[in-house]
Amino acid sequence: MRRVPGAIPTRSKMVISNGHIFCNIAPANKGPSTLSQAMDALSILDERLKEAGSSKSKIISVSIFVANIGEKEEINAAWDAWVDKANPPIRACIGAQLEGKDRVELCVIAAE
Repeated sequence: MRRVPGAIPTRSKMVISNGHIFCNIAPANKGPSTLSQAMDALSILDERLKEAGSSKSKIISVSIFVANIGEKEEINAAWDAWVDKANPPIRACIGAQLEGKDRVELCVIAAE
């Protein structure tokens, strides 16, 4: 198992174990738009997967937590523009109370 250190000492940026990559992503862009935050989080996910030697074509599962489930269509718009349509993972979109100005958070499992 390999833990990639995160910005906070008690949290990993990602964990790689038995051929799988596990990571959670909050957007760096804390703007008011769910769409822009979702696009930013997906861009960060691309970077993380590349860092781990993987890509979005190898994503197994994504849970998307959204502060206002009524804005799910904004999530869908960002997702549909970003996802590898030839290799779509399973995905859930869950309404949740998120920290601070975060409107979106991703929980991802991918293959190496």
